[in-house]
Amino acid sequence: MKNVRLDTDGNPRCWKCGSKGFTEKRTFRSKALVGVGALLAHKKLKCQRCGEYNLTGHGKPYDGPASRKYRKEWEAEQEARKPAEAPTAQPIGLGTELEKLAALHADGAITDDELATAKDRLLNE
Repeated sequence: MKNVRLDTDGNPRCWKCGSKGFTEKRTFRSKALVGVGALLAHKKLKCQRCGEYNLTGHGKPYDGPASRKYRKEWEAEQEARKPAEAPTAQPIGLGTELEKLAALHADGAITDDELATAKDRLLNE
């Protein structure tokens, strides 16, 4: 039995599998050894996924499950959560920019003076 782990949100997680699902139970050993006095024993958090008991004493920061089986699942989940890298922007060619300016001028969105200014700026870069 080890102490429960706390994730970044402060939620308790199982030290073995990383699950958040717990039920409060007294261990069988405390029931057998103490008998009726077991009702005074502190309840432990029993993980619903792996069945491991977790102490609620001093929670340590959660850095992934301790068990190898669950660690692989957790790492795959972390990889899936990473945002996809944005494709690098391709530099737009001079011809494409001039075509866009010509289209804007043809639609009447920019005037002759603005077209000339934008062309000069593009050609001087």
